[in-house]
Amino acid sequence: MNDETVNPLKPISLEDLGKIVNLERKERLKNGFTISNLTVTFKKSNFTIQFWNENKNQSFYEVDLEKCTNEHQLLFWIFQLKTKIKYIDEPVLIYGFLTILDDACIEVFKEYSKRLYYDGFKLDWSKGTYSK
Repeated sequence: MNDETVNPLKPISLEDLGKIVNLERKERLKNGFTISNLTVTFKKSNFTIQFWNENKNQSFYEVDLEKCTNEHQLLFWIFQLKTKIKYIDEPVLIYGFLTILDDACIEVFKEYSKRLYYDGFKLDWSKGTYSK
């Protein structure tokens, strides 16, 4: 390989990085997040995270985020996913869920899920508010 065929990394500003991250988030919110043979979507109209089959023609499980209002309920739903969906690799399943959850939190609350759940807030998905 000669130097002409190597594509060197180019520096990127934090502003540009932020724009890229926001575009990727919008894309996931619009089309879902596909990892392995699983697609995970956020449906804002009823505040659910849905899990779709390979062909994306049938949702086979959903998490009602209006029942996921604090860190204890979040952990409950993670365990539910682990035990209810047997044929999807667990790390893929959990990663897909947490990725879309983060996008949903930013969309609804303008905050990252880690801050909302880790800091012990009570979330009201339908109002888009949170409080201690």
